[in-house]
Amino acid sequence: MDDHTPRFPHRENSSPRHVDLRDGSPQVGGAADQILQAQGAKRVPAPSALPRIFSQQQCQHQAPSHRSTQAGCHQHDQEPKNAVTDILPYCTTEPPLTQEQVIALSDVAGSVKELALLALGALAGDRASMETLNAAVESTAANNIIDFFTGEWEVDG
Repeated sequence: MDDHTPRFPHRENSSPRHVDLRDGSPQVGGAADQILQAQGAKRVPAPSALPRIFSQQQCQHQAPSHRSTQAGCHQHDQEPKNAVTDILPYCTTEPPLTQEQVIALSDVAGSVKELALLALGALAGDRASMETLNAAVESTAANNIIDFFTGEWEVDG
């Protein structure tokens, strides 16, 4: 065989393993370690060290925070996002809806899809849909919501 894979004769207990805890990387002793060092092979971290390395990499790849003076990686500091209340204010052709209007809309439509169906129903002449929208927000805002869902629109992620 002409592949350049090193071959090691099997000898029991010829290369004992031990972990050097000072730097967290595993150390292999014996003939196998000397051959790997001679070939310039890199050491692979022990499996127990992988979660520590992974969490360090996650912190390094995060966008800079306004609270950069705090030490460590705090992924769970932000409040959870609610797609309905984050998107609903912008489902209109005019300036964003007020917080009160968003709350009223979320009471009658639990999702953006439900709001779109409600608006399109009102556009199609469904009296109940139009009354529901008008009861949630004033008629001008209701018409702006209907106009928004009438046109072409898409959500970029």
